[in-house]
Amino acid sequence: MIEPSSLISRLMTFVLAGCLTTLVVLVATLAQMFPLERTQVFMLHARPAADQIISVERFDININNMEAFKENFIKDYITLRNQIFPNYAAMRRKWRTGPEGMVYAFSSTGVYADFKKTDLWFAVMEGRREEMNFRCDVVFNRAIAPRSPNVYAVRFRWICSDETTGQAIAKDFTIRIGLEFPRTLNWNERLDNPLGLKVSEYAVEGEEIDPLDYFSTLVK
Repeated sequence: MIEPSSLISRLMTFVLAGCLTTLVVLVATLAQMFPLERTQVFMLHARPAADQIISVERFDININNMEAFKENFIKDYITLRNQIFPNYAAMRRKWRTGPEGMVYAFSSTGVYADFKKTDLWFAVMEGRREEMNFRCDVVFNRAIAPRSPNVYAVRFRWICSDETTGQAIAKDFTIRIGLEFPRTLNWNERLDNPLGLKVSEYAVEGEEIDPLDYFSTLVK
């Protein structure tokens, strides 16, 4: 006959073992979920789809908010296009052709085609090496200046440094960039670019060449 105290002790041992097992399974499950790429909201409806009525109403866009959105979009685009990491795999993910490539997703067909002609794009996307010994950062040193509706001039400093020697090269560029809102937008693009904004014009002003051509000698 098992004494009450021993029975309670054994029950507590089984309960503790069950809790520990559940905790291990939970931690393992969460570890498989991270890192999360994005947060997406899903709405579940209990009513049949045929019974649902969706009302679409027009609302006025706040001009100031829209201009702020455009400026942030332009800075993000220039950074995605010109910031260089000392890792080919990371560069190929953001520069690759297709909806998964961020520069591709934010560019018109013509702008992305010109982007693929740059020396550094070819060196990174078609190169055989997996590591680079330099990095280039983008520093915006002036406010974005509007030139005409949906056309802006952006001035930034491109700073490239050798990871081995620490030697750095800096140069200022002014980019003329135009924006457009396509009439259609697929579901996957909506997740990364809700308004469907695209870069329809990208040109270096003055006599300068594209930054990705200017520093092409960094990739040997």
